[in-house]
Amino acid sequence: YYGIYAFLSRSYIFQPDKKKSALLAEKPTGEVSFKSVFTSVSGRTRPRLPVGVEITEPAVKAGTEYTVKPNPKNKNLRPIPAYSRRARLAELAAGNRMFQRNIANRLWGHLMGRAVVEPRDGLHTDNPATHPALLELLTDGLVEMKFDMRAFLREVALTKAYQRSFQLPPSLTAPNVAALHEVFKKQSLASEAVQKEFDTAKEALDKARGDRLAANAAIDAAKKAVPAAKKAFDATVKPLADSQKALAAKQAKLKPVAAAATAAKTAADAVKDNKELAAAYAKIKTEADKYAAEVATAQKDTDAKSAANKAAQAKLTAAEKGVTAAQAKWTAADQSVQAADKIWITASAKREQSKAAASRAMRHWEDAQALAELTASKTTHATAQKAFADTQQALKSAQAAQTAAGAALPKAQAAMATAQKASTAEATARAAQQKLVDAKSAEAKAAADAVAQSTETAKLTAEALALASKRNDAEGQALKAKLTAAKARADEATMKARTVDALFKKEVGALATVLAQREAAAKDAAGKLAATQKAVVSVQSRMAEAKKRADAAQAKLALATKTQQEAGDRVDAAVSTVTKRWSRNVATGAFTHLTPEQLCWSMMEATGQVAAQRNAGIADFNKKNPLKEGAKEDAARQAARAKHVEKFVYDKLKGNTANFIKLFGGAAGEPQTDFYATADQALFFTNGPTIRGWLNTLTARLGKITEPKPLAEELYLTILTRRPTPAESALVEKLLPADSKDPKQKTAAIQDIAWGLLTSSEFRFNH
Repeated sequence: YYGIYAFLSRSYIFQPDKKKSALLAEKPTGEVSFKSVFTSVSGRTRPRLPVGVEITEPAVKAGTEYTVKPNPKNKNLRPIPAYSRRARLAELAAGNRMFQRNIANRLWGHLMGRAVVEPRDGLHTDNPATHPALLELLTDGLVEMKFDMRAFLREVALTKAYQRSFQLPPSLTAPNVAALHEVFKKQSLASEAVQKEFDTAKEALDKARGDRLAANAAIDAAKKAVPAAKKAFDATVKPLADSQKALAAKQAKLKPVAAAATAAKTAADAVKDNKELAAAYAKIKTEADKYAAEVATAQKDTDAKSAANKAAQAKLTAAEKGVTAAQAKWTAADQSVQAADKIWITASAKREQSKAAASRAMRHWEDAQALAELTASKTTHATAQKAFADTQQALKSAQAAQTAAGAALPKAQAAMATAQKASTAEATARAAQQKLVDAKSAEAKAAADAVAQSTETAKLTAEALALASKRNDAEGQALKAKLTAAKARADEATMKARTVDALFKKEVGALATVLAQREAAAKDAAGKLAATQKAVVSVQSRMAEAKKRADAAQAKLALATKTQQEAGDRVDAAVSTVTKRWSRNVATGAFTHLTPEQLCWSMMEATGQVAAQRNAGIADFNKKNPLKEGAKEDAARQAARAKHVEKFVYDKLKGNTANFIKLFGGAAGEPQTDFYATADQALFFTNGPTIRGWLNTLTARLGKITEPKPLAEELYLTILTRRPTPAESALVEKLLPADSKDPKQKTAAIQDIAWGLLTSSEFRFNH
């Protein structure tokens, strides 16, 4: 990151005049130092692209830093450095593989709804591409097309991948999860080994960078001594030069005087008696000695200043040598950094490949787990559905039994009531008959007792008569007569008693027969009553049992319902997971909402706004660039017209996107990939004049179609880019007015149908 920042760190805003537009300017110098907040490692870096070495930069001599130098007299003149790091970035970026992958990945994601590497700003080792070969193919294609995004997007739109449905295949089978897990474990272990190599290379690079940073500090420290030494040396140069100049001047004076003194001495020595010559010599010698003394003094001053100059020179040389030595150490340290950097880049590439392989193995394993979970959840759901159906059937059976028993109970209760009434009547009749039998039996008993008594009386009378017959006296005869009469009466009474007794017995027998019949009838009635009571109890028992079964089935049904719902939720969650993973793997199409701009332009395309402006753009071009008489259109004119029309259409319609961005886009700083619906969006669709106004062009064109079926087909092709189903065609025909002679009703109906299709989920989502 600091390597990229180093390309831009010298930039600054240039705006000396606030009334004029600001410009971006660049300084010729400035380095980037950093300290990692993670490892506390410090360093300094030259410009570098991702996964690349620091670039070598040309040495710029002092005084040649600018091609356009800053001008204090012209503050509005923007300085331009002789070497621009920003310009170098522009030269290098397009050839950088990371840059190329990034653009290809973003363009693929823009059209497909999901990038090969998602999130799109996460191109790093822990977030590998779902299909590395695909990303490389897209990257190569984009480079071959010289970054022509229109051509690139066209190729993507023509792929089978773009045209796939977002729906999962009807049957999915999970691969061997355990085997894929073993692959993941092996890749992870391999990645850990490669990570150690990377860490070692990174430590070596960090150490080399630290040594280079220390060398940078040593250079900075050494450079700090140079200005002072230079200043001190510069301070000795002028005094030394002045002293040397003064010495030379004095020596220039001394030289002729000294020569004159030598010549005068020679003359004076030759003519010793010539006082004038001797005086002249003495005078010249005095002047020569004076000049010699001045020269000696000047020489001494010069020697002192020369010594100071040499000392300052030595210090300056030492300081410069210190800088040179520090720079030599930095060069060695920098070479170590570059060597360690290359090793680290190699280790980094190896680590990236290994981690990407491990991450892909993990994703394959997770994909298999998701499919296995989907299979298991479907099995569980099928089992739950069967249990639910069985429980429903059991409940229906129990409820039917309960209903049947409930229907039989009134009949059983009615039969029991009838039997109860009959039993009560028979019991009453039997009781009455029993009473008669009892009464007759009492009378019969009394008669029997009377027979017994009469018989006893007759017996006693007979015995008394027998005794009286033995007496022959008158009293005996009288007694015998009386006893005979008494016996006759007793026999008569006995006969009568027996007759009555027989009569009573006959009546009792008759009554007993009737009683037996009554008892039999009562017993039969009681049996029937017991049977009906048993039947009622049986029905009630069946009802209770059926209710118990129904309650149990109801409880089981509630549990089965919950289980089925949970199993269904599990299936839904598994389907959602697999759908997302398959969509990410480009095995199915993405299901994503259109961006605000895409939604706006799609609606304008569907409603004919783009076509109308395109025609206007063609007319505008032809008007401004009329063909000369007899001239034919060539490829250049066609290309120029296409370019003019594209800009014309865009300029005319681009303002419409503002409302869509406001209503359908996320707030600033929020993810723009999330979908949400708001009341404002609904009100815009329902009451906003924009969509209704656009529909006028479309409905005017569709209104010319007279037959419902072709109208429905054109309507669906125009808005949803597919033909309608038979049911949809029938619905369109149903919604169109029966009286096709009323154009207003037909227009209104077409507009309502078109509005419904434009605001549908099918239109709003890319699938």
